[in-house]
Amino acid sequence: PYNCSFCFNSFFLKTRGNKAIRQRSAENVIEELLWAKSQFGIEYVAFWDDSFTSSKKWIREFSGLYRRKIGLPFYCNAIPRFINPDVADALSEAGCTYVQLGVQSLSREICTEVLNRRWDRDSIVEAVKLLKRAGIMVQVDHMLGLPGDTVRIEEESVLFYNRIRPDLI
Repeated sequence: PYNCSFCFNSFFLKTRGNKAIRQRSAENVIEELLWAKSQFGIEYVAFWDDSFTSSKKWIREFSGLYRRKIGLPFYCNAIPRFINPDVADALSEAGCTYVQLGVQSLSREICTEVLNRRWDRDSIVEAVKLLKRAGIMVQVDHMLGLPGDTVRIEEESVLFYNRIRPDLI
């Protein structure tokens, strides 16, 4: 949903036009998973979708179908600002065991000037809290050594993560 400088999707935005998010229907995803279960006996699902939680409506629809028809534990990526109580609960009820949150940097300047990424520390705190309350393991994706990064910035990041307690960094 963004045009982050570090992400391959920024390249794809240029090649496919202005449509930043292409999302398959929940039913289509479930049909593919049913096929994979029957063909390969899968026991765990990893969704490598950068914007998996960007639509609360889609997550609600997907979660109900997934729980009833697939019933396997799964992993997904999420952007902190797209996690709210409804999304966290829907993920948990569907069987999500692990979410990786894209944070990248806790420096507003680096996020804005280098990564071309929106930044909101409050949404990171809230996302970690909601996911952990829902019983979901939380990893934050944090990049070290970005242009403009300093020891001071990373020391502040360590203190921040120590307060909010993600399971993995």
